[in-house]
Amino acid sequence: MIRKKVFCNTLAQQRGLDPAGYATELTRLVALETPLPWSAASVKHLPDSYQPIIQRILSAPDPELLLRQMRLSGMLLIAPEANRRRVGYCRIIVWERVADAFAHYTRTEYLLPEVELGAFGWALTFNPETMPLFEQYRTNADEGVRDFLVCTHGARDAACGTFGYPLYRSLKRCATDTARGRARVWRSSHFGGHEFAPTVIEFPAGIYWAYVGTEQAAQIVERTGDIARLHGHYRGWSGLARGFLQVAEREILLREGWGWFDYRRAGQIIAQNTASEASWADVRITFSSPDVQHQGAYTARVEVVGHIDTPYDTELHEHAEIASPRPPHPQYRVTKLQRVQEKGDQELCHHQNMS
Repeated sequence: MIRKKVFCNTLAQQRGLDPAGYATELTRLVALETPLPWSAASVKHLPDSYQPIIQRILSAPDPELLLRQMRLSGMLLIAPEANRRRVGYCRIIVWERVADAFAHYTRTEYLLPEVELGAFGWALTFNPETMPLFEQYRTNADEGVRDFLVCTHGARDAACGTFGYPLYRSLKRCATDTARGRARVWRSSHFGGHEFAPTVIEFPAGIYWAYVGTEQAAQIVERTGDIARLHGHYRGWSGLARGFLQVAEREILLREGWGWFDYRRAGQIIAQNTASEASWADVRITFSSPDVQHQGAYTARVEVVGHIDTPYDTELHEHAEIASPRPPHPQYRVTKLQRVQEKGDQELCHHQNMS
């Protein structure tokens, strides 16, 4: 008897897994245009000239510390579009955080001769002072264009291929029909969170979305309608640390609406319990509107209200008897939220008990 495949994202939704707090915090993300197909390990598809870079990172005494010092949070593969592909050249897009408080990542895009990829990667990673040598390869992408990266990496997890590709097609239609050239949609390699498939990163906002269907795709691209309908689809903003801060930020988004994505913001944990796994935290998120007429902060108490045990991967779930156990997913709730308005409002403080 053939057993029907059970996808990790299907189980996650059936078990009620809330995606809030599960976006990767990013300082810099590099996307490298690489033709399909991709195997499960993205690193195998990097140019041979990138191998010295990878080896230097892997051989470091503390690779994670080295990555932080290089301001490199991650690297993705993106599939080239046939009408944008130039033989012998490779597109590289770099999104980077340039301030503690910010609204959008900066985007720098290059169309490089393939023979220059190794030198470019080394300069970007280890010798940023030499990056001006590559200015001649920069492209003039419109600053107002939004990029949507859809994980369709089926070789990494079947859920992303099965559910991600239809979403990619749906977003492409939305971008064509409503965005009118103001949005680009890319097929992307794995960026974490198979259980939230189909999942998307939106730039320059740096927003991670989860369980995105056709209806949500249209609303996200158009930025219209009641944003509360996206409550269960918001993984978080990559400008904040995972967990408590991202969960609080989602609650603020629901109150402030779509304009919140253009506010410069920053966050910090003020206090939390000292258990090995914190069960609550008091956080503070500052904000400033684009015209600087509205500035202030929100404070919030966020609590862990339970855990959901659901697989992180489709393939590991199918071979659970040999897979290493992974901890259940913490689930969060904002129990108190307070806005302190320092400018642009007569009201100085608004308090709401969320319990």
